[in-house]
Amino acid sequence: VNVLEKLRTWVGTLAPAALWAAALSCHGALATAAAARTVGWRGIGRSTFVAGDVPPTGAAGVVEATTWRLPFFARFAPVGLAVVCTALAGTAALFGPPRAAAIGASGATVAKDEVFAEAEDEDRGQCGYIEEGMEYKTGSDLRAIFNVSSVEECCAECESEPACRAWSWGAAAEVENVTDVCFLKGLAVGTRAIRARNPDIVSGLPDRADPELSLHQLWQNCGSIEAGIEFRTGIDLWVTPKPVPSPESCCAYCEGHTDCRAWTFVQHTLIKNLSGLCFIKGLKDGSEPKRVKNPDFVSGLATERHMVISREVAANPRSCGSIELDVNFRTQFDLEAEAGVPTAEMCCALCEGHARCEAWTWAWKDLRCFLKGLGNATEPVREKGQLWAVSGLPLNKFAKEGRSEAPSASLATSEELALAMSTMASPKEQLRCPGVLHVQGLGDVALNNLVGEGPDGVKLGAPLAVGRGGDEVVPTMWTRTYFGQSCQSDGYDPSRYLAINFLGRTFKYTADISGLGCGCNAALYLTSMRQNREPSEGKDFYCDAAKVGGVPCGEIDVQEANQFAWLSTMHAYNATWGENGADRLGQSMGFGGSNGHAASRDWTAVDYGPGARCIDTQRPFQVSTSFHTNAAGDFAGWEVVLSQDGCELRAKTSEYIVAGQSNVLLVEHRDGLRELGHDLRAGMTPIISYWKSKDMLWMDGVGDDGQGPCVADRPHECPHAVRFYDFSIEAQTNDTDDSGTPSGTMPDLTGCSW
Repeated sequence: VNVLEKLRTWVGTLAPAALWAAALSCHGALATAAAARTVGWRGIGRSTFVAGDVPPTGAAGVVEATTWRLPFFARFAPVGLAVVCTALAGTAALFGPPRAAAIGASGATVAKDEVFAEAEDEDRGQCGYIEEGMEYKTGSDLRAIFNVSSVEECCAECESEPACRAWSWGAAAEVENVTDVCFLKGLAVGTRAIRARNPDIVSGLPDRADPELSLHQLWQNCGSIEAGIEFRTGIDLWVTPKPVPSPESCCAYCEGHTDCRAWTFVQHTLIKNLSGLCFIKGLKDGSEPKRVKNPDFVSGLATERHMVISREVAANPRSCGSIELDVNFRTQFDLEAEAGVPTAEMCCALCEGHARCEAWTWAWKDLRCFLKGLGNATEPVREKGQLWAVSGLPLNKFAKEGRSEAPSASLATSEELALAMSTMASPKEQLRCPGVLHVQGLGDVALNNLVGEGPDGVKLGAPLAVGRGGDEVVPTMWTRTYFGQSCQSDGYDPSRYLAINFLGRTFKYTADISGLGCGCNAALYLTSMRQNREPSEGKDFYCDAAKVGGVPCGEIDVQEANQFAWLSTMHAYNATWGENGADRLGQSMGFGGSNGHAASRDWTAVDYGPGARCIDTQRPFQVSTSFHTNAAGDFAGWEVVLSQDGCELRAKTSEYIVAGQSNVLLVEHRDGLRELGHDLRAGMTPIISYWKSKDMLWMDGVGDDGQGPCVADRPHECPHAVRFYDFSIEAQTNDTDDSGTPSGTMPDLTGCSW
């Protein structure tokens, strides 16, 4: 043994490589000899060949066929080669497998990191999913590997371990049992990992070619896949009309149909007429399918993203006329194709909002909606068995907006607006400090305008009017103004902004948004500007949840609205979560939401809109927003009420769970109300803005369920200005603050930042 060890040290890594190469070559020769012995030997450049082959054609047309007998040595060559090969392989085994290291000039072994540095650089970013500052908890720790020097090396260890479903690596320096330790983790079928914040840890998921071994691929594309399992949900919807290639194809088909929440794929080829079929199933909210072992089946659940859309559509059912699965409609002409359409219901709504659309086809794989005209025909030509397609005929022509000009403002409103605009100070005087607004129950508020350059070079900050004796704000397009204690024309200072504690209080005002069509947005919202010390891009210390201006912070949108849509949205912010700290999408109430923003359906177009039965948006209406507290004075619920002529629309929420930005793992849940409660207690700054965009469908689009108002945005038609007036803040008599005294007590604003 000692002799062999010395010999291995002396030859380093060269002997194993040479011996293994010789052994492999020997076995190649052995295979050739065996094949020759079995089927005969072909002559090179000869006219003889093995009997039974198709005779080759020469100049004379036919060559005589003969059988060539193997020479004596060839018939016994395999036996001798086998002996030699066995000897070579045994010797090579003594030296171990070939090593991927090299011998340096001094005879020392080159470190692994030097040899594979280039290869590791090429593999960076191929580890599926990597997240800094997070520890993954799966409940199934496989093993810990010490002295792992990099994230990439830990990821590679997980990739090489078939049972590994996730990993965490100790990135902190000099922490015992953490630093440079790679923790490999398993994960039980049907469960998910939990993300826990830990600044000392980097975690990730493997990204294998085999989808059953890649947690990242499963959750990104197919929710979950369980081999050898049949799902029984009690809600069997339909079966594909023809086989699909694989379980992944069945999963993708499920993702393309909003009714589908679970699926079962038949994989056994011996089952007559069933092999390859995909069974689509529903699933009640909060329930799990019954799992039955069966080697002939593979089953799975839809992704959480798809589940959200499915629940949204189910909660707001609408009739789309006829919907035909796995059918492509061919018509006399195509009108247009809309991209980014996530559901058949939305495609149907787009057709119903188009004056000339008489049929539609939705390609779920590409998320494209094809609007079609029938021409002289009464019915489309139906191409059945097209698994990629869902088609339909519209039932009614709903009054969808965005295809024609929006209703204009009423005459009375137009006259009042013109009067307010005529009282404006000159642009030079009111660029940054347009005037003082009176808020009942609070006092006088100094407005601070953003002055700068907006989209397409638009100049921001002029003009903005303060009318009606100081209780009205009239922002023009691209205005953004902040409520402050004072305003100075020489620059911005966050200490001048108001920081109002709205807990236990109700904020009221009147809004006139008549004439604002699809693509226009009149907004009033609250952010933590007073606490921000970063200047932001506009040097005005602005911050919000979307990082407009580059600085994130908590945000409460009391209104983002036009004549057709209204959204009230909470956006929590937690600085300890880094890039995921701001909840950009937030949790909304009202009527609106589409194109990636969850739809809100607290009321409908029948209740809210031009000429609607409750809130006729062609006339002014009152807005009331209340920030309710519990007995301890903590933020416990948020309510928004729109009222006009005695009719009210209400939306209220008492729970706000921030689920983070990742769809790959379940997140350590955050209490959004608690986080915003801290912001409200510290004081938030009211902001008014008016802007427009051709990409406002996230607010006013038709939505996944097809119930929303706008099929297209028309920002070029947005009116010059909007109006906000009759502002007030008052106490809620039933709410108390954390001191036990009525939270409605209003301190004197003079010299105070509260």
